[in-house]
Amino acid sequence: MLAARERDKRNLLATLLLSQGVPMLLNGDEMGRTRHGNNNPYCQDNEVSWLSWNPGPRDREFLLFTRRLIEVRRTHPSLRRQTFFRGQQFNGSDMKDITWLRSDGTEMSHDDGVIPDRQWIAALIAGDGLIDVNAYGTRLTDDTLLLLLNASARDEVFRLPCLEYPGAWDVIVDTAEEYAAPRRQWDAGATHILIPHHSLILLAFVQNTSM
Repeated sequence: MLAARERDKRNLLATLLLSQGVPMLLNGDEMGRTRHGNNNPYCQDNEVSWLSWNPGPRDREFLLFTRRLIEVRRTHPSLRRQTFFRGQQFNGSDMKDITWLRSDGTEMSHDDGVIPDRQWIAALIAGDGLIDVNAYGTRLTDDTLLLLLNASARDEVFRLPCLEYPGAWDVIVDTAEEYAAPRRQWDAGATHILIPHHSLILLAFVQNTSM
């Protein structure tokens, strides 16, 4: 598992690149560059504003993680929607385009959203809930995604939601994983996932078309 500082850097970058809208990156962010809190270093002709072109091993690994996030965003149109989420069911499905979940895998109520000591959040994003089209006018579809964020100092156990069709959950982003691309999959029979403290996990549900 990654050290806390490296994990926090990944958490910040993943939160940005997995959010809707246009992600704004400053030159050097992709390698973990820091200006040590100085938000106006125009007059700092020194290490505060310089960019190292010979990054060390940790910075190179962070660069690979940045590339991984960009690839995930590019291949999943649900992460770069052209329209707002509506939180409504679509096409006669029982699912909504986005559903906020409790740790037991069921939908949150209004009261769940105002619990003051809650330090984690989960969102189920329906792959068939897109109404966007590509440059040729074809309607876009995607895998169903599950985004889990745990800001607390303790690990959390989350129950995977039950979907209408068979398949398996692939972990495609994990900020606590040592490598840029996580190498784990939850099979169709899995019911729970552990979210490490201070981490973010993104899963994609891959349908089993053979059944």
